[in-house]
Amino acid sequence: MNQAERKLRLDQAHKIELLIQQLNLAQDDLLKPLAENLVDKPDDELEQLINELPSGFYRTEARAVLNQRKGY
Repeated sequence: MNQAERKLRLDQAHKIELLIQQLNLAQDDLLKPLAENLVDKPDDELEQLINELPSGFYRTEARAVLNQRKGY
């Protein structure tokens, strides 16, 4: 691979990384309101939320709240 190809690949990878960061921020904006006040939600609502949330920070946080309540 020559220098120009290398630079092109690195530039493309950087652009993809920026897009992923933008998507993560957009996802966070969508999910944050759903996961507010987790400790105030009843267990059944919390379990439903855990099942509906995509994997990641908010589902992990919701699971931690539920596990703490159940003594796990």
